[in-house]
Amino acid sequence: MWTESAAADWVYRLPVWAEWIGIFVLLVLAYRLGALLQRLLLREPCTESETALVGSAMALLAFIIAFTFSMALNRYDQRRDIVLAEANSIGTTYLRAKLAPEPLRSEMLRIIVRYTDTRLALFDTNEDPDALNRLQAASRAELALLWDATARAVKAIEPPTLAASLVQTVNETTDLAESRRTTYVVRLPRAVMFALVGFAMIAAGVSGFARGGRRHFALSLFVYAMLASAIALVIDLDRPSAGAIRLVPGPLVHTRAGMAAPVVLAPAEATPSAAGADP
Repeated sequence: MWTESAAADWVYRLPVWAEWIGIFVLLVLAYRLGALLQRLLLREPCTESETALVGSAMALLAFIIAFTFSMALNRYDQRRDIVLAEANSIGTTYLRAKLAPEPLRSEMLRIIVRYTDTRLALFDTNEDPDALNRLQAASRAELALLWDATARAVKAIEPPTLAASLVQTVNETTDLAESRRTTYVVRLPRAVMFALVGFAMIAAGVSGFARGGRRHFALSLFVYAMLASAIALVIDLDRPSAGAIRLVPGPLVHTRAGMAAPVVLAPAEATPSAAGADP
């Protein structure tokens, strides 16, 4: 599971415009409900001191939106930093794998290239849980093959300090793969997102109850459009591979572009000089 609940998974896969429309409609309905209750329960308009509560409700809502937006932006920055760190680790692993003798060198380079392609494919999943799980399983399989090849290569690499550096960077690549997976799983708590929408609806209802006139309703539509945009932006920031705001795979693309396709030598061609050359 890539999200905390089926409901959250469904929300995260909606396009941004659908999220905006849904939130905007909920706010308008809450306003109309508040205006209806005002007409049914009160026979006189609210006083100025009572309508001042609307400003307090909106101020509290603005604070909650700002807090939630900050959380989503921090998570976005964290995901972006992990992508950069992963690209650097994969690139270093690719270079240090050239220290291994043939045929282990070509085998490791092929595995690293396939692994990099798999990590790049994660950017195009559009929050599809089946595709995400499939690519993560492929990543784990490639890392297992890489570790197996590394365990065989370190026995043939001299001096041992170079072998230790290869093990270190392969270990970092594995750790960063798990860190990146975790950043996909850990989203803003669904309770926070639902509470944010709920608070916005309450504020809209209070506004309708305090001032339910036509002129006030027309002006409120602009405010609710901005509120819907802000909340939709928070949700979109929390989706790393879907929506309008996505992580940029630039560092991994650059790393992949620097990888040459490894050459597999036939046994008769594996002369000492060829075995020591870079593919």
